[in-house]
Amino acid sequence: MASMPTYAQPPALRGGFALLVTVQLVLSTTVTTTSIAGPAIRAACALSEGQLVTVSTAYPLAFSGLLLLGGRLTDLAGQRRCFTGGVLLYAVGCLLAVPATDFALLVAARVVQGAGAACAAPAAMTLLGSLYPDPRRRTRATAAWGPLASLGATAGVLLGGFAVAWISWRAAFAALAVVGLLVAASAGRLLPTGPPRRTTRIDVPGVLLGAGGVALVGQGLGAAGSSGWSSAPALAPLAAGALLLAAFALVESRVRHPVLPLALLRSRRRAVALLTAAVGPACGAGATFVLGQYFQRARGLSAAHTALAFVPFGLVLTGVGLLAPHLSARFSAHRTTVTGVLASATGMLLLGRTGEHSPYVGELLAGLLVLPAGIGLVVSGATLVAAQQVPPELAGAFGGTLNTAMQTGPALGIALLVSLSGPGPAGCAVAFTAAGLALLVATVLAAFGLRTGNKAPLPQTEKPSNDVVVTS
Repeated sequence: MASMPTYAQPPALRGGFALLVTVQLVLSTTVTTTSIAGPAIRAACALSEGQLVTVSTAYPLAFSGLLLLGGRLTDLAGQRRCFTGGVLLYAVGCLLAVPATDFALLVAARVVQGAGAACAAPAAMTLLGSLYPDPRRRTRATAAWGPLASLGATAGVLLGGFAVAWISWRAAFAALAVVGLLVAASAGRLLPTGPPRRTTRIDVPGVLLGAGGVALVGQGLGAAGSSGWSSAPALAPLAAGALLLAAFALVESRVRHPVLPLALLRSRRRAVALLTAAVGPACGAGATFVLGQYFQRARGLSAAHTALAFVPFGLVLTGVGLLAPHLSARFSAHRTTVTGVLASATGMLLLGRTGEHSPYVGELLAGLLVLPAGIGLVVSGATLVAAQQVPPELAGAFGGTLNTAMQTGPALGIALLVSLSGPGPAGCAVAFTAAGLALLVATVLAAFGLRTGNKAPLPQTEKPSNDVVVTS
């Protein structure tokens, strides 16, 4: 009699789930760790404003740019092996950041962290399915996965702030490295190997062009904040990034095994929803980074007090993240998304009224409460809209595309808000006001772009592996 696949028993099952949850939290934490630690990192490593932005965005850009490749590697190397290797690579990146004293090593460390995260995240989600072969238990476990990105983002702000206040910003990366090493050491004992490895083709040109294009655009936006939009350091990478992204679209339309099947974007609703899904993470990461600098440099707050100032932001973000799926089910994902974009615009405009001597309890606190509520609604609603009517043969590609959009959002949000702001609180207010006005326009576009319509089924295409699913 053929042996049936074996899965972890309850005690190990709980341990395996805890391990996967820990990794998801840590990977999300790393996005915002530099939000409050930024001034201390800048002083310790003699960074310019543009270099600090590059250090902060290098991790999410590497993460998002290599995420689809990480999903394919999960097929080639196996789930647990890719997970363990990714976590180890991430830990090495954190260890590289601990002794760093210059810009080059810091950026290299952040890129290594992002590359490891890009391998670990899709493998973690596929391992979740292997841990819970029963559909009902898997559904409950997946539902618990949703708020982890919000919790991790909040934890990153607090970790960076308190590490600077109590020890050093280097301690934050050391702590993340220790957690990564402990997880990697426990993976063989607590996690199943997953299904047998499968042979799959990797669209290497597509991966390189997509990752390079997004990285160059992010670099150009960051340079615009310190050198101006018309400067060569800003225009050159922006132009090069646009060319690479155009080449990426051309390659994806012609290769047999595209990393991003363009058929996914032929639905108007899905294309708009994917763009909107990136808005939430972009607003959250951009706002926390710019406000982290504002609180410490303009208001003279310590890193610890700055971290505490973000506690209401984190609580609302987590709470709405838990409630948003239920609101989408009751009022429709379309309405939830549009409401979220409008709330995000309102929060940004409230923050835009902040001056150097504005009291914390007032429009500043109101913005820190309204903005995360909008972010939570946008992420949940847009994800549900984008997922509607995705054919089974494109499920894996859709998950990877959605994850890439949501992980690219933080890097571009930080770079764009910094590029709009100038020195002092006046520049900070200008950036938030401009972002709020742009989001008001996005509200109108979402209201019309996400309406029901354009429901033609997608054409049949190569069946991609279901190796990447939603991680945020």
